[in-house]
Parts: sequence; C-alpha cells; structure tokens
Amino acid sequence: MPVFLSQSYPPDRPAPPGAGQPRPADWALQPAADGEPQPLPQAKRGGRPANPGPGKRGRNPAPSGAGRALGWALNSLLLLAGAVSALAWLCQDRLPAPKELLPDLAQAPVQTPLQAPPFEFSYRSHDYEVKTFADYELWGVIVSHNNISGVGDIYHDADSLDTKDICVLWGGNTARDDYLRVSFSSGAWTCYYEYPAGVTFNASEVSNNHLITDSPVIRKQIDGLRRGDQVHLRGRLVGYRDRLWGNFWRNSSLTRADSGNGACEVVFVDDIEVLKPANPQWRAAFRISGWAALALLIVRALLFLAEMFRPVDERLSRPAWKNK
Repeated sequence: MPVFLSQSYPPDRPAPPGAGQPRPADWALQPAADGEPQPLPQAKRGGRPANPGPGKRGRNPAPSGAGRALGWALNSLLLLAGAVSALAWLCQDRLPAPKELLPDLAQAPVQTPLQAPPFEFSYRSHDYEVKTFADYELWGVIVSHNNISGVGDIYHDADSLDTKDICVLWGGNTARDDYLRVSFSSGAWTCYYEYPAGVTFNASEVSNNHLITDSPVIRKQIDGLRRGDQVHLRGRLVGYRDRLWGNFWRNSSLTRADSGNGACEVVFVDDIEVLKPANPQWRAAFRISGWAALALLIVRALLFLAEMFRPVDERLSRPAWKNK
C-alpha cells in the first residue's frame, strides 16, 4: 500500500479539510506496490483529454514539420504547374510573325486541269464516289480550323470523311504583319475573318479547304494540324458524294477569288507536310505541365487519404495537451 506523509495538529485546533490526504505535489513521490494499477492522470479543468489510445477516435493533431513542408511543396508545385499550363494554353496557338514565315508561303497555289475517270473508296462502312477536276498544290499558314469535338460543329465526328477543314493564308498577306490584326475563326464548313479599318488584307489569298483522303496515315496527319502550322499540301480538287446522299455532290471551287457558299476547296489529299510547326516549345510546355499537374493532384490526394485513414495514435507526433 502507498505510504503517505502525516502531519499532527493541536487538539484545540480542528484539522483543515483534506488533512491527512496526500498533496498533489507528493503524488510523484509515493511508491506503489508491485502489480497495483495506478490511476491515469487527469488534465486540469478545461484541458483536453490525454491520448485516447488505439482504436479510439480523437481530434487530429496538427501535422508534423515534415508533413507541413511536404504539403507546402506539393501545393506550390501544383500552383506552378497550373500557371504554366494556363500560360502555355494561351500561347500554343498564336500565329507566327512575318519574320517567322518561310519564303515558300509567298507563292500562290498551283492548279492544273486534270482529266481523270471517277473512282470509289469506302470509309467506316460508307461508299464514296469521287470525280477529279484539277491537280492542286498549296503552301500556306493555317490561321483557323474547325473543331469536331466542339459545340460549334455538329456535322463532323470520327465517322465523317472530312473531319478537319483548314483555313490557309499565303501570298502578299504573309508579307505584312496586318494579318495579325485579323480575327479568324471557323464554323463547321466555313472560315470567317474580320479586321478593323486600316488593315491591308487580300481576300483572294486565303481559302477554306475541306480535306478528304482514303489513307489512314494521311488522315492522322490531318488530325494533327494546328493553328499557326506552316504546311505544304499536294492533292486534287474534287467533288465527292456518299452513295447514301443520292445525287448530292460536294464540289470544289476552282478559283480563289470567290466567296460565300460553294467557295471552299475540296481537296483529296495525296501528301501533306508540316514545314514548320507553330510554337513547339509552348505546346511541349502545355503537355508536360498538364501531366505534371495531374500527377501532383494524384499524389496530393493519396497523401490526404493516407493521413485520414492512419490510426490516431500513429498520427500523434507531439503531446495533444499540456497540464499546466
């Protein structure tokens, strides 16, 4: 049994309350018998309870210094990746300045009449018939193209024969920087442009091209074309129809001087080459920063889940309370 210190008082003076009881300061001095359980210390009134122990839930303590440093580093890297990704997205499709354009783009398209019999081919279970009008060769910079995955184009999808229309600029339009002040955009079948007063722009040196092919390799190349790319294209100006359309043909224009409905060039592409891609550094930065941001988000989520599901007693890296 514990041994307590005693204190005597004169018989004419009553003992104060609690006399003969151990003082709090003496608790640590009292030995306990072997095997006798000791009472758990209690916090002062208003304090938090001691560690509840394994299997019991309690308030999560603040993370350790290492945990806070890791969280700060991940958050900073995620913010940086997001900022780089946003900036690269804005810059990856900018049009090149005139000094960045190749000399080949100054020449006009070459069109040569061609007499050839119609031919047929199939794509995605559709049978197409094609009639040829002329050989065609074009050098230019892509200023706009349609987007088959956007809400503005409900006519094209992966099953469409012509999925990407490219609006191309060449000739005298590339000799001045006025085209940088022209606003270009594409609809499902059209190319639009508008510019303020004082801009010199030749509407006969820009064309909207519907590109079709029977080659999977060329089709993949067409799908990869982007705004600002400088391209060289060889093929044939044609008219084509789906057998399911009956006698409706989509025919190519044979002049660059027209506008409005029917003014687009329909090109059966035999070869297409990107002479100079636009903004390769910004495109790489957008791709890398996007993947980096995704990876950081996954790591951050995994660390958060690991912290949430770790037992409380393992998360305590310092006392949860102090008994003052």
